[in-house]
Amino acid sequence: MVNVPVAQLDIDKIARSGQCFRMHRVSDGCWSIINGTHYLEAKQPADADEVAFDCSQQEFDELWRDYFDLDTDYDAFIDSIDPADEFLTKAAEFSRGIRILKQDLWEIICTFIISQNNNMKRIGTSVNNLCQELGEPHEERGVTFHSFPEPSRLMDPSLIRLFGIGYRTPHLCSVARDIYSGTLDLEALATTDNRAAVHRTLIGIPGVGPKVAACIELFGLHWLDAYPIDTWMRKVIERRYQGEFDWSRYHGYEGVIQQYLFCYERKVDREEELSRVPSARRS
Repeated sequence: MVNVPVAQLDIDKIARSGQCFRMHRVSDGCWSIINGTHYLEAKQPADADEVAFDCSQQEFDELWRDYFDLDTDYDAFIDSIDPADEFLTKAAEFSRGIRILKQDLWEIICTFIISQNNNMKRIGTSVNNLCQELGEPHEERGVTFHSFPEPSRLMDPSLIRLFGIGYRTPHLCSVARDIYSGTLDLEALATTDNRAAVHRTLIGIPGVGPKVAACIELFGLHWLDAYPIDTWMRKVIERRYQGEFDWSRYHGYEGVIQQYLFCYERKVDREEELSRVPSARRS
């Protein structure tokens, strides 16, 4: 068992942050986490001051420490926030414990193609159904789970249509075929220093526009300066910043700031919506 302070890591917040769809609540305070061909359970009761990971220290140091990006100082990002920016200050405090995971690039490309004009619940359902039906089974710690399907398993539209992906199906099949044939080289994307070329390649993938490309860059390539602007972020900037936010102040980690704003705005929006519902309907 490995324990990590809650101040540095909040599994529940990460699971609801929109960056990962392979974390599931097993029970109150317990989460299952699938990373490639690896499985882990994390225990984080509401009043605990640590997250307990059910693995050895060696496994944690060799795999999960990097996955959770624990060697990056997120407190420094929070400390750099303009104290005069009350909304961002509250957003960062609410979001403390969220980190940008280091996830598999192929899985992230597929996930965010599926995410277009979609909500988080449906995205999660589609991703997990794909894994359950087309991914390879594995067993770890007595638990059977499925890894994300290889490109060769996602090239047939007749299979993909079974999972409610809709008009995104041909996009998913197209990128799977390109990777399988070698037309698209993910290793080259992940290792090149030419970011402009990577961005051009990403937006050239069917179903990938600037927003989805930024999601892939942030969550799949771990470029912390990539910041996707979706409907929620446009709402934040319009409602809280009169249409203009100074991203340059947070150069190099704009994507982290984006996550704080995104997660907090969703929380505030839910609370405001609930406050408009008559008490009789809320009960």
